[in-house]
Amino acid sequence: MASKTFVQPAIPHFDGHHDHWSMLMESFLRSKEYWNVVESGAIDWTILETILCKDTCKQIWDSMKKKYQGTTKTKRQQLQALCSEFEILQMKKGETVTDYFSRTMAIVNKLRAHGDRTQDGANDLDEMSLDELESSLLVYERKLNRQDKDELALKVKEGDVANFTQQLTSQSLQASLLLSAIKATVFEEATKESKWQKAIDEEIAAIERNNTWELTELPKGKKAIGVKWVYKTKLKENGEIDKYKARLVAKAQNSWPLYQLDVESAFLHGDLDEEVFIHQTPGYVKVGNEHKVYKLKRALYGLKQAPRAWYSRIESYFLKEGFQKCPYEHTLFIKSEGGKMLIVYLYVDDLIYTGNDMVMFDKFKNSMMAKFEMSDLGLMHYYLGIEVNQSAAGFFISQKKYVQDILDTFRMKNCNLVSTPIELGLKLVRNPGGMEINSTLYKQIVGSLMYLTATRLDIMHAVSLISRYMNCPKEVHLLATKRILRYLQGTVEYGLFYENGEKSNLFGFTDSDFARDLDDRKSTSGYVFIMGTTAISWTSREQSIVTLSTTEAEFVAATTCDFQAIWLRKVPEELHVKQEGPMLIFCDNNSTIKLSKNPILHGRCKHMDVEFHFLRDLTNEGVIDLIYCRTKDQIANIFAKPLKLSAFRRQRELLTVCTFDNH
Repeated sequence: MASKTFVQPAIPHFDGHHDHWSMLMESFLRSKEYWNVVESGAIDWTILETILCKDTCKQIWDSMKKKYQGTTKTKRQQLQALCSEFEILQMKKGETVTDYFSRTMAIVNKLRAHGDRTQDGANDLDEMSLDELESSLLVYERKLNRQDKDELALKVKEGDVANFTQQLTSQSLQASLLLSAIKATVFEEATKESKWQKAIDEEIAAIERNNTWELTELPKGKKAIGVKWVYKTKLKENGEIDKYKARLVAKAQNSWPLYQLDVESAFLHGDLDEEVFIHQTPGYVKVGNEHKVYKLKRALYGLKQAPRAWYSRIESYFLKEGFQKCPYEHTLFIKSEGGKMLIVYLYVDDLIYTGNDMVMFDKFKNSMMAKFEMSDLGLMHYYLGIEVNQSAAGFFISQKKYVQDILDTFRMKNCNLVSTPIELGLKLVRNPGGMEINSTLYKQIVGSLMYLTATRLDIMHAVSLISRYMNCPKEVHLLATKRILRYLQGTVEYGLFYENGEKSNLFGFTDSDFARDLDDRKSTSGYVFIMGTTAISWTSREQSIVTLSTTEAEFVAATTCDFQAIWLRKVPEELHVKQEGPMLIFCDNNSTIKLSKNPILHGRCKHMDVEFHFLRDLTNEGVIDLIYCRTKDQIANIFAKPLKLSAFRRQRELLTVCTFDNH
């Protein structure tokens, strides 16, 4: 049987017989498509001067290498210079795509000649196809056609960081990222506009309709709380104006910080257990009773008692209607009748519900609308800034509009694209030197990105990393943050797809990056839990202790993972979805697996804290089971360390981070 192995032809060795050797050498060079160099190529005189004085082939080789390639240090410097040149490459005004493509390929060929193996996002030469490069060039060309829009990307160069942050800070950074059209004004100005006056009247009508207050004298020793109006423009998921809202809010009490929630009128339904008095509202003071105040009978927005009062009211209603409160998630309520089930999740007064019986749906909806003032929104499409697309195949969730708002707010809509959110080999420190930047601006960007990790797990590790330097950020930290925004610009429509299917078990992956933090040498933990084919829970965080080995770092990460595994296992049990057998947790460290099942390394691990041996108890009790997996199959790698472009794309695809059209 013929062998299927292909053997490369050997270079002919000159044995003194020139005719025979020249025939073999010509055949060899033609097979390699190098013969045209012999026929048409010319040797530079400087090369002849270099090689004529050498006695052996090895001497010729070394001299040419030294002349044109330089020492290892020189080569590395040349490579870094080329990488920098490629990174800042931009189209010139009036330049065509063809010309720009020629300049780009010239640098690419030089990088390849230097043996480049860096994985710098879109600049990865081994993974980047010409089609991808050409597509990015078309983006540049479209930008140049929009002469009326100046690009203001976060191009931070030495000496202009202060100007950049000052410019960006002054350009409406006060706008909210969740609802970018928030309008705050004073009462006198609002009443001049019919849209706000109508919203104010509707809010007052809702308060009086719910019997929220009664006009009374202010008792001696009591203090009335001031009130204020807050005005907000609510947007649809496509950015169009939905309606104008006016909210009557109690002013700050005892200098405690207040957080505003975008709810309908839920807090107006909460009963108060204590006496609270407020001043009469501006523009609605009762004639003849100007000296009187309102005694609240029910909660009002802005009161520190309001959230608790509302939750107590809605909780008592659910329990009265036959719902059971989940002991592991107190905002989850379940109602079962035979084989029928209704599941309700509450976030303040935003409710989502599902089940398997339409009759229970209608009964629940009618009951809620009769008891409280509620609007039926139908199928869920937009919830807490998350866009939901429901289809027969499953659910697709994304934050496309939120990403666009972030890029627009921080003037990154026209930035250059990269293919990974974090540079391979990037190591940040707290005091790297360089210019300090506006810490408020930095915190705004990081805070915005944190909320985005609710659906974009592909940026989880990068966001976790930059969030460690919010105290005193420097130029290099802002550059790392800028890279995440550049990555988002090319992946705006990405989200998570949850496929409909039969019952599937929950399993997880855990990983760590040993001593990654150069400041305190703490390791990074990362885990992800998957049900079916899509992730449902994930994290990336710095460990709270300094570990002394990779085994200990992996052991700490696995223990943290198991804390979440227990909670994730118990919640579905309340929904009558019980997982048989232990939950599988995949780990790529054999020593950690052995240590979790048997203390065979007792002499080396007795310094570990006792709490981490909780993992061993869970293993012995059959709650979880640590299973070995190869490093290249370790999906949690994306949450623990920067990855090469090929590995990053592969893991992103395995976690079903994709666009709606490609799910």
